[in-house]
Amino acid sequence: MDIERQVLMLYEIPSLTEELRDDAAKLLLKWGEQQVQWLAMRGDESLPFEDACGQLQRLMKYINRFIGRRVYADAEKLEKIRARLLEAAKTLGYTVDEAVFDKLLQSPQDDDADDVELVLSAIQSSSATDAAAVAPASDSLEVPANDTPDTPASDQPFSPDGPSLEM
Repeated sequence: MDIERQVLMLYEIPSLTEELRDDAAKLLLKWGEQQVQWLAMRGDESLPFEDACGQLQRLMKYINRFIGRRVYADAEKLEKIRARLLEAAKTLGYTVDEAVFDKLLQSPQDDDADDVELVLSAIQSSSATDAAAVAPASDSLEVPANDTPDTPASDQPFSPDGPSLEM
């Protein structure tokens, strides 16, 4: 089992991300890395690691195509891509919330990354313990809305020269 080689392959195969903008491609690749790790850990005897990684690559390719072509491709072609995507996901043991695809077709986002994140959030493993492994990858840290910067104890404005001695 060569996890590092499988991860590197994700970055070397253009068809996995070629139809996406950079930020969306990064999201998909980061998610793919997590999935390679998950596939290595799960040890599914019915689908050996190398075969599972090949299936993961197919899944990523179809996510790429679906997102990349959702605006301009005809409905028949998109349905074929969606069917292949769902088949690849099910082979890996994922369940997919298919309603997400209908939503994307009705109102695609302006940003590919938003749509990739939506698709990845619709893909779930069949086991609740594996749910964290298939969560969308995100590099952003969310700050709570009520988190405000510390305010000075006094009402005096900050001065680089130090506190004012005026009374």
